[in-house]
Amino acid sequence: MIEFKAKDEKYVVTAFTDITCGYCRKMHKQMDDYNSRGITFRYLAYPRSGIKDQTGNLSQGFKDLRSVWCSEDPAAAMTNAKKIAEMLPIVFVINQLKVSLILVVR
Repeated sequence: MIEFKAKDEKYVVTAFTDITCGYCRKMHKQMDDYNSRGITFRYLAYPRSGIKDQTGNLSQGFKDLRSVWCSEDPAAAMTNAKKIAEMLPIVFVINQLKVSLILVVR
């Protein structure tokens, strides 16, 4: 469990999370506000893509969450991972555009 503890804790919310979940990222952006209102958040890992992929290997989502949970500072790793995951669709579009341009040029 990764905890974002409120200084003057009044409430505790336990939530399943995945760094690729848009709603999870939105909620996480508001963590300082929640904490300032006395709300502590506890995250539990939930890889939306499952633990294993269709070939029986560990899914990328599981590997990404595992790296967050096993880091030296899981809370900081969670924040960084959610920021990076937010940028992934943009990178994907850019990469797709590059592939499309290569196909057109050749």
